[in-house]
Amino acid sequence: MKEVARGVLLRHQFTASDITSSKERSLELQRLIIEAQAAAEGALQHIWYIADRSALDAVAYARQYVGEVEACGLRHGVAWQQVEEKMKAGVVILCEPGGEWLMDDGVRLMPRDRNEWFSLHSHFQVLLAECGIPYATLPCSVSSLHERVNFVVQAWKQKQELDAQGR
Repeated sequence: MKEVARGVLLRHQFTASDITSSKERSLELQRLIIEAQAAAEGALQHIWYIADRSALDAVAYARQYVGEVEACGLRHGVAWQQVEEKMKAGVVILCEPGGEWLMDDGVRLMPRDRNEWFSLHSHFQVLLAECGIPYATLPCSVSSLHERVNFVVQAWKQKQELDAQGR
């Protein structure tokens, strides 16, 4: 699946700096991303896909840069309910902060420092737990693409085994 957030940024004339400079624009951007993610995933019913972002990203960013109450509000819409169920049924991989693979491409919001990066990661962990979404954490020490792909394939195989056992 093509990354949805980039399309939303372009289509609605947002920049990554809007996330940190304006709480109102940041919250609106996150709402639009959740809606677009739900629409993109909904178009792929009964099709296996890989997404490098999820609607959970939007809620984590809202928690980090807007506030707890506003972020919780993003989880009450129909779009959120649709994507939450897919995350619960899928394989979710959370990348540990510090990985060399995160690169500034001029679009992505980059953490200002390690504290900001680890804080955002903590929001992801808390949200996944609150939502009851199982996940595996890809250690930042796994640096080669081959090793990262193998990690994801192993997590997927483990999920298939658990599903076969009815868990």
